[in-house]
Amino acid sequence: MKQPEDTKTLELLLLKRRGRPSTGKAKTPAQRQQAYRIRQSVKVDNFQLAAADLLLAWSELPDEVVRKLLAKFKRAVKAVCVPKRSSAP
Repeated sequence: MKQPEDTKTLELLLLKRRGRPSTGKAKTPAQRQQAYRIRQSVKVDNFQLAAADLLLAWSELPDEVVRKLLAKFKRAVKAVCVPKRSSAP
């Protein structure tokens, strides 16, 4: 700030602060954790609903078809879940 009688000194420029401006809506770590837990429970619920729908759909299929589908699924899982071989001789 300058004195009112001073006509030769320029006003100081207010420089912008670096970084992202704050919104004033920052959450505490506890609030973030609570939101995370809620999101995870929704994911589990959606998975359980999908599994229940699948079981209902399979219950209407003939047993032969269900057995073939399960066999295909097991083969696919085995192909994906091949254990890594150790590099030690």
